[in-house]
Amino acid sequence: MDNDRRAARDRMMPAARRLELLRTRRTWPERDTSLSPTLIKVRNHLQKQLDQIDPMLEVWNRVIPEELASRTKIRLDKGTLIVSARDSSIRFALDRLLRAGAQNELIRQAPVPIRTVKLESKAQPRPRPRDGGPASTTRNTNSR
Repeated sequence: MDNDRRAARDRMMPAARRLELLRTRRTWPERDTSLSPTLIKVRNHLQKQLDQIDPMLEVWNRVIPEELASRTKIRLDKGTLIVSARDSSIRFALDRLLRAGAQNELIRQAPVPIRTVKLESKAQPRPRPRDGGPASTTRNTNSR
């Protein structure tokens, strides 16, 4: 019924106005190709992460000794505190400390809910030998 009224109203309009109205109805609206909506979403996401991790970083520095805390990076993901250690020795020391009660202390003092603490080692990969270096001891079996 609403469409019938709209059609009757359109027929009573002058031809130029009616043609312009038809053009606006039959074309796709212009797409917004600017980056501003995407940048706003990214900014809001980063602000949320910062609001969660800043207080957690204070708790981390309070509970974990400075010599270990300075060699780690932390991030939060769905209730899991993920700790990246520089090498396996730091990871081992953190693991012992967390098992000795630091994990419960972190969870208790955390301003955001934490279910578990996950440790990962971010060791630097060994540099590969360059040309002229020692030959590889592995044999390529595809060349047989």
